[in-house]
Amino acid sequence: MAERSMIMYGLRFNVRQKPEKVVYPRDINGENLLEVFDDWCNENMNAALHRASSDDWIWIKRIGVDQNKNVACVDIQTGKAGEAGELVDTSESNPSIPFSEYHAPTVDARVVLYVPPKCDVAYACVEHVVHGGSDIFFLDSFKRGFDGRFPKITLNRVRVIETMDLWKQFEGMSEIELRFMSPSKDIADGPCMKDGFLSYRLQHRRSKRFSLGLFESIRNDPREALELILPNSMNKENLEELNPDIYVTLTDNNGDERKFAIEGLPSAPFRQILPSGSDRQGKMTDAEYTNYCVKACKDVMENEGYIVR
Repeated sequence: MAERSMIMYGLRFNVRQKPEKVVYPRDINGENLLEVFDDWCNENMNAALHRASSDDWIWIKRIGVDQNKNVACVDIQTGKAGEAGELVDTSESNPSIPFSEYHAPTVDARVVLYVPPKCDVAYACVEHVVHGGSDIFFLDSFKRGFDGRFPKITLNRVRVIETMDLWKQFEGMSEIELRFMSPSKDIADGPCMKDGFLSYRLQHRRSKRFSLGLFESIRNDPREALELILPNSMNKENLEELNPDIYVTLTDNNGDERKFAIEGLPSAPFRQILPSGSDRQGKMTDAEYTNYCVKACKDVMENEGYIVR
């Protein structure tokens, strides 16, 4: 199963000609953002939304809204557009099922919208899947629909950035991982598609945790992780040419572990690696993913000084 992660965005609103005048997500011209989101998803249900500039596309398959929990979860299919074609039955050499340019390759993903009460910000949690197309295309498409419905209100989307306050809930690191991705061997994937990877992992010899001080060193200078983990047999003279993905597994005060991908330094964008879930493929169910996202949103709100209900 492809690795899944969650990327969080904050959604804020203001009057278009008066940026200082804040519009609350639960009162956009008398409408709740959840209702606006639900309407837009239903209007575009089972229709291919395509961005020609990068060949990203999405299908909206289903949406569920829980007003009592102030949250909506939408199931989507996403991917990169390719050439139309047909599946061939190799036993008979006859074409069987035709598919359009928007049908392959596809991955299933989800987007959770959380609209907390009495708050000037809403949160969108986008499930990212390897080879799944653009993370923000869905939100860009929603913004176009929002602009058409509310021409006098501006929707501002900002990716949530982790501050050091977020890390105070953790006691240390249980693992550091480096991943070196390799280009796909399938010519049809093109030169940019990454396929398999080689992974190096570092764990404490005595089953203890690494300090958060080491974590901070890695955040400030990724070469620290390269020096620590790469075997001595590798050439480390040109470390700046090595560009691995860096993952850290942090342990909180309750002993629970959460895995993060470190992307930007020194302040990293919010991208949590999702744990396995209880569905047949080992991924989270919609309910599990929704609860996970709401908890992550509340953690961010607490760190930013909001009163969480």
